[in-house]
Amino acid sequence: MALNQFLQVNPNGTTPAREAAAVANGTRQGKLNCLFEGSLAVAPATTTTFTGATTPGAEKVGPESFIWPMPLNAAAALELAAGTMYVSAQDDETVTFAHSASALARTLRVLVIG
Repeated sequence: MALNQFLQVNPNGTTPAREAAAVANGTRQGKLNCLFEGSLAVAPATTTTFTGATTPGAEKVGPESFIWPMPLNAAAALELAAGTMYVSAQDDETVTFAHSASALARTLRVLVIG
């Protein structure tokens, strides 16, 4: 299943029982629908901001969300290992990562909990 393509329970209570059970079972199996993917900006930028308006999945971010980046390429892994990439700000539907100024493409999958 593609990123962020899980079944959802309708908040107005009209979800059929079979679909609601599928959502509950998926959640128990770790299908939490709490990821987004993006790339860090290249030099000379030293910050990258992901927003719900421009990055599908980033709308899940809140001011108290737990944010965890997972590198998807070697350059992103090196950035994380060097300790130069971290969350420098977050608010409703937005998270900003501070990072080094690099010409290398650095792609991340980001976990958002809460």
